[in-house]
Amino acid sequence: MGEFEPGPPSLGLEMEFIEAAPGSPIAGRTIESIEQQANGAVFIVRVNRRGGETINDPDGKTVIEPGDGVVIVGRGAKARALGGLFET
Repeated sequence: MGEFEPGPPSLGLEMEFIEAAPGSPIAGRTIESIEQQANGAVFIVRVNRRGGETINDPDGKTVIEPGDGVVIVGRGAKARALGGLFET
């Protein structure tokens, strides 16, 4: 018998928290358009609005505003690469 490893198996997914900087190419875009540009490599799972509102499991029509914090899930390098789109 093999060794028992407690906990869920690793799926190679990473979670990143990124702030949409003012003037970034992501600001003013919908989650749907961002995820389509990423070709399904990442998913936005939470939006923390600059004013304090938290949107868990936001729908595709949610617009990312400057200053929003966004939690994305994806496979390693792809999640980090999308982070570059949030910067100015």
